[in-house]
Amino acid sequence: MKRKFFWIFLLSGTLTVYAGNTNQGQNGLAYLKIAVDARAVGMGEAYTAVAEDASAVYWNPAGMLKAKRSNVLFNHNEWIQDIRGEFAAISLVRRKSAWGFHLRSFNIGEIPVRIIASSQPLESTSAHYFSAGISYARRIHPRAEIGLTLKYLFEKIYVESADGIGLDIGLMYRTPLKGVQLGFCIQNFGKMNNLKSESSNLPLIVRLGGLYQLPVFSAKFRGSLASDIIFITHENIRIHLGTEWLFWQQIALRAGLLSGYDSRSVSLGLGFCRPSIRLDYGFIPFGEDLGSTHRFTLSFLL
Repeated sequence: MKRKFFWIFLLSGTLTVYAGNTNQGQNGLAYLKIAVDARAVGMGEAYTAVAEDASAVYWNPAGMLKAKRSNVLFNHNEWIQDIRGEFAAISLVRRKSAWGFHLRSFNIGEIPVRIIASSQPLESTSAHYFSAGISYARRIHPRAEIGLTLKYLFEKIYVESADGIGLDIGLMYRTPLKGVQLGFCIQNFGKMNNLKSESSNLPLIVRLGGLYQLPVFSAKFRGSLASDIIFITHENIRIHLGTEWLFWQQIALRAGLLSGYDSRSVSLGLGFCRPSIRLDYGFIPFGEDLGSTHRFTLSFLL
């Protein structure tokens, strides 16, 4: 039984491989590194300084206060190799503070179980991941907000399960330069309890982001440029660049570049916007015959 569980645990690491990361395999719960919100994905995941709705509870909780009204967001992730994820969040915005709540699940099906090398597995199993969190943001200066997200984490592989706690801390700052904003977030302070006999290490992530909203030359369209530098414990540095162009306040076209990944480098996105509702799609193709990922997001104001 111990040997069987070892192979299941080893094979569950395919999530890290699918994520396209160059690392030493020292981080667990790799789904925490997989982006939510199709708008963010379309912009190359350069979103630390951009986040401004309920998705901020993931990207940078301080961003909740960039929204003028409370809002709700639902995201579906068609990841590669039949891996799927769901994310739902609500942000309740007040004049100088905001509260957020989120639920997230991630499922890997059909993991083959082997105790020796063979063409046919003994059986198939699955892995399930879940998180739920509460966020709070506060304006601390006319140009700055700070935010926190406290989240409960759960993982189950085969018949074994474990839980833990994680904490994110974020900051937003609007510089004196017109249209320039900065974002900073540290994610996944915390610890998991033992899964069987060993605990998973949370991927500690540091995000530094910038946003430049281009000058408005026409009422028909406006554009923005964004960038992120991401540091993850035991992994290489990643650089994300993204852009968004909004036409007639209704149609958004997005594109991004990602550096530091083994099998992905570009992203594309499309959005349809109305005064109180937004529908977004984000696409990232993977190399090495892994397929492509599709993100769908529906968000609306309350």
